[in-house]
Amino acid sequence: MKRTFRVCIVLSLVLMVLYIFLFSYVRLNSSEIGVIEDRLNDTVAGVFYNDRNFIWQGSLPWLYSVFKVPAVQSSVCNLSFTIPSLHGLNNDLYVIKVPVKASYRIQSDRFTQHQLFRDSSSGLKKYVELQISVAIAKNLDFYCSPAYNPQALIANRETLVKGCKEPLALELKSDGIELISLEQAGSLVIPDQRMYDEGLTFLAEIRRLDIDENKELKRKKFSLERKKLEDAQLYTKLNELSIIIKRNPDILKYIYIDKMSSSVKVILPSDSAGIPKIFDDVMPSDPAPKKEIDNLR
Repeated sequence: MKRTFRVCIVLSLVLMVLYIFLFSYVRLNSSEIGVIEDRLNDTVAGVFYNDRNFIWQGSLPWLYSVFKVPAVQSSVCNLSFTIPSLHGLNNDLYVIKVPVKASYRIQSDRFTQHQLFRDSSSGLKKYVELQISVAIAKNLDFYCSPAYNPQALIANRETLVKGCKEPLALELKSDGIELISLEQAGSLVIPDQRMYDEGLTFLAEIRRLDIDENKELKRKKFSLERKKLEDAQLYTKLNELSIIIKRNPDILKYIYIDKMSSSVKVILPSDSAGIPKIFDDVMPSDPAPKKEIDNLR
């Protein structure tokens, strides 16, 4: 019995060690970065770069997620830029579209924004794409402000992305990211002068409609406020009148008589002599018969 118990203990320990080894031992090659993600707090708990690593969090998969990300990554995106003078038009016909492809390497000894590794480094790709968008927007500003110049932009479309590579590389280098390449991934979509003029007309019409709508809203708001004020005044008057009637209930009779006096007509019937019957109470009816005098009394 004791032997069986010892065997069970030894076997349990062996299985535990094997479990910890399988889930905690992580091996990386030179082109990979290890990431430890805290599932409960949705944060990056740590990053490791060595070729052989013992990560105890790996033995707790319900609390931590341990995964690898490539040190060299690439991103392909189709960036859209709104012409400043057409800002407010939610239509792809009036935006400049620039397809871009970039590749970059994470420098393990300088990279410190580890939270960008969350969700399999999707945050890192969004961050790099944002920096590319900012760099290209600075170059586009020369062709879009103060006035849009589509002819010059079309003539220099080949240098639009290339001219961003050097300043973008310096910006990413300060974050511990080495820019390997940056190139245009397709044809640019550039609205021509006719499309731009059409957008200006469309935007002016939208602004006019907005002004008319705001005027109408203000008019309705003023009417509503005036109606509320009139209702409040009427309520005050009715409240005062109810107090007066409560204290003097007979006043309702006088109000009724006053309202009805102009429409009431009185018809007085008369007798055969033409005298109204209203005087029946003041005039005697038939004369009293004469009494006979009893001379014998």
